[in-house]
Amino acid sequence: MGIYGKGFERSSPIEEEGVATALTLLEQKMERENQLTFAFLLYKTLIRITMSFKCKRGNPGMIATG
Repeated sequence: MGIYGKGFERSSPIEEEGVATALTLLEQKMERENQLTFAFLLYKTLIRITMSFKCKRGNPGMIATG
């Protein structure tokens, strides 16, 4: 006895397409969030490295421009 014998109904083609679309959108959203998280962590690391070099040179708090 399969799942249809236990009372489940077969989904319509529109429902199947909707689920596939929703899963695709969810995957894209998660990928963007992962990329943003990586970029933010990289940014924080670069700031920390930059500030450590500035402190070693005796210019704490100075931010290089240009």
